[in-house]
Amino acid sequence: MPIQPDHWTRAELNNFRGTPSYDETLEFLRRLEKTSPFLSLSFYGTSAQGRPMPIVVASKEKAFTPEAAAKAGKPVVLVLNGIHSGEIDGKDACLILLRDMALGNRPDLLDTMTLLVVPIYNVDGHERSSKWARPNQDGPADGMGFRTTAQGLDLNRDFLKADAPETRALLSLVAAWDPDLFVDDHVTDGSDAQVTVTVSYGGEPATPEPLRSWLETVMRPALAEVEEKGWKTSPYVEWVDPLEPHKGIDPGPTEPRYGTCYMPLRSIPSVLVEMHALKPYGERVRANAAFLSALLSRVGRDPAPLKTARAAAKAALKGARPGTPFVLAGETDLSRPETIDFPAYAWEQVVSPVTGRPRRCGWFDAVALRRAVLHNSLSSLGVTKLDVLDGLDTLQICTGYRIDGEVHEQPPLLPHRFSECEPVYETHPGWKDPTSGITDFAKLPENARRYLARMEQLAGVPIDIVSTGPDRAETIVLRHPFE
Repeated sequence: MPIQPDHWTRAELNNFRGTPSYDETLEFLRRLEKTSPFLSLSFYGTSAQGRPMPIVVASKEKAFTPEAAAKAGKPVVLVLNGIHSGEIDGKDACLILLRDMALGNRPDLLDTMTLLVVPIYNVDGHERSSKWARPNQDGPADGMGFRTTAQGLDLNRDFLKADAPETRALLSLVAAWDPDLFVDDHVTDGSDAQVTVTVSYGGEPATPEPLRSWLETVMRPALAEVEEKGWKTSPYVEWVDPLEPHKGIDPGPTEPRYGTCYMPLRSIPSVLVEMHALKPYGERVRANAAFLSALLSRVGRDPAPLKTARAAAKAALKGARPGTPFVLAGETDLSRPETIDFPAYAWEQVVSPVTGRPRRCGWFDAVALRRAVLHNSLSSLGVTKLDVLDGLDTLQICTGYRIDGEVHEQPPLLPHRFSECEPVYETHPGWKDPTSGITDFAKLPENARRYLARMEQLAGVPIDIVSTGPDRAETIVLRHPFE
């Protein structure tokens, strides 16, 4: 069925500049509920500030209760969004999928499973929306929710102790429904990379056999499908030492205070989705929806292996003798390294002349800056740490990206093409005279002034401020940016 504007999500209507509020989300879901008899909106708990916590059940059999779902016999999948409410990509992705199910456009999902969607878990934090809640995240530009609850609790550190009323409500929901798969939707806080979608499903002991083997069978083809649609994917990982990448990467935590590590203790396989914070919001939502669609479609297509794996995991727990040690968490075994292809960015590390500590640094990228100037309507620039460049024989500036043999002055539109970009550099002479502490632009070395002038030319906006040291006074103010 063609999608009319009255069934577009708020994010789609405003070109992904904003995400719907709590009330707007409920209003949209109520319209979907009226559109389809196979969707049901209800509430499973109350937040610390008294907000009802919504859940949507999608079922061709109208299995809107745990008892009815058990009788239907189809896999039950729970997708949790907004546990950190500024990381809200999954909510908008799920609204799109639910809309498509309501209009009959996704029978592969509606006919094959009972889908539970929590659109906003941290409802109180969601309503503390601010443009500055996650300043290092690229959208939604109109505002993002707050990480913690009204009580200052991080819900993704609370599964084992259950201090928050929101956690207790969710655990009661899980106990009642006993979902066959749990998906926890996030956005990264970490380092930059080429990928848009990163996922994890926990290693030992967080996810025991046979759940881990089953997850392998559905995750790899789901990620491959997302790659085919133009978005790069990778495992979600953390650096063993962010300043020394040669030490390798860590698959992440195993403690059951995290949702995706807690659920396997109940024999529920879990998937952690981490969208890349530095990718544009619209790109992240579309890629998120593509991954969820691919994953859920495979679960519904062949549910028997999932049911078998869960039954085996439950039997193993029941067969354990009283007093048998039960491992709740573990540490990464660095003695058994494995190699993976990880699409990162090249970087180099220099020693800060101010602190003496190592610092990662790369050449100035005029292509990326032009895009930032365009997207953020920048009127001027502030250049910091000019003194770090003192003493270098030559400096390089990236002026374009070479793709398929052609040089482009703007980044590619499609995210997967970034991995095909070769930076095009122009070389500039460095300077030997120190710039540290200089507060008069005319006293800068000539080559430093030429370098800054070239930055202005390439960026298309003037430089207002130049910092030449760590002290506030070590600043050249060419024009006050707020006057």
